[in-house]
Amino acid sequence: MTSGILEPTSIPEDETEAAAEAARDLQNLLRDDDTPVVLHTEDGDAVTLPAQALRLFVMILSHLANGEGLVVLPKQAELSTQQAADMLNVSRPFLVGLIKDNELPARKVGTHRRVLLSDLLAYKHRDDAEREIVLRRLAEQTESLGLYQ
Repeated sequence: MTSGILEPTSIPEDETEAAAEAARDLQNLLRDDDTPVVLHTEDGDAVTLPAQALRLFVMILSHLANGEGLVVLPKQAELSTQQAADMLNVSRPFLVGLIKDNELPARKVGTHRRVLLSDLLAYKHRDDAEREIVLRRLAEQTESLGLYQ
């Protein structure tokens, strides 16, 4: 896997319970102090896992236990405008507009634009925060007008 991108996948239904059990077992190994966890293989070898990696495994296994497919991408991955639009749940033309309006950084590769996943996630975080502020203000106005019951 040279691209660093794991394509969407789903787990067979008969394996969801095994994923759920593994998620529970690994969750029980986690500590609050971010201490690495040492796992022992059947051969007696020890494998030391950083706590953050173990948390990621638990999250992945939990999704798989629910029968959900996953896509795993490194933050430095470059996405096409269609992939980025799909991640934001918007149209590709809307995403291209964000790029043209300098709301979202991108670079050109030939005639195609590429968006860094880290930039896309930063944009999403900013957009979500702005949306939260607007929703909070609307709720406050509704309450002050006595319309919220």
